[in-house]
Amino acid sequence: MRQSRAQFVYSSDSMTNQAYVLGYLESIYSANMYDEALEKLAAVTPEEVKRVALTYLTEKNRTVGWFVPTES
Repeated sequence: MRQSRAQFVYSSDSMTNQAYVLGYLESIYSANMYDEALEKLAAVTPEEVKRVALTYLTEKNRTVGWFVPTES
């Protein structure tokens, strides 16, 4: 949680970054989420993270790619 909080604070360091984050949040939900972000993040429990990971991070949901280099 401390790393996420620090990253959030440092990302708000400049007006440009603040505008970017607000624009991004508005495009996916609401810019009002900016004021609630740290509270919502703190409310997530390790059990919830584990439950979601077990649900979505499965072999069936993965995408595998191979990089095959070509000659230049």
